[in-house]
Amino acid sequence: MALIDNIIARAKSNKQRIVLPESLEERTIKAADQALRDELADIILIGNREEILERAVAAVAYAKRFVADVHFYAEDAGRTENEYLARVVEAVIKAGATVINIPDTTGYCLPAEFGAKIKYLIDHVDGIDRVT
Repeated sequence: MALIDNIIARAKSNKQRIVLPESLEERTIKAADQALRDELADIILIGNREEILERAVAAVAYAKRFVADVHFYAEDAGRTENEYLARVVEAVIKAGATVINIPDTTGYCLPAEFGAKIKYLIDHVDGIDRVT
């Protein structure tokens, strides 16, 4: 285990951003989830927007079967178009998300731009007033 522990320690000390184009493959999602939980890397999943939206809704609905408080994190929201982000957020709220996190994972937005993004979501997402 010393080798694995060494690799994990090195990954944590030099955290990188990893872009994964196979975002709908189950093994990719599991690996990305583990890397995020272990804080080994920042993960960006790339894929078809409609499939990603469907998967987000399915994941929230699945989690809702087991817990009342479901958190949804729109990773890399800073670079996501406002209209698409609003669609995703509204859909996961309807699916049962109770907490919505809109991180600017990569630091892409200036403070005023990020504030405008949050205002856009507040103004355009039905149900946003029911989540934290």
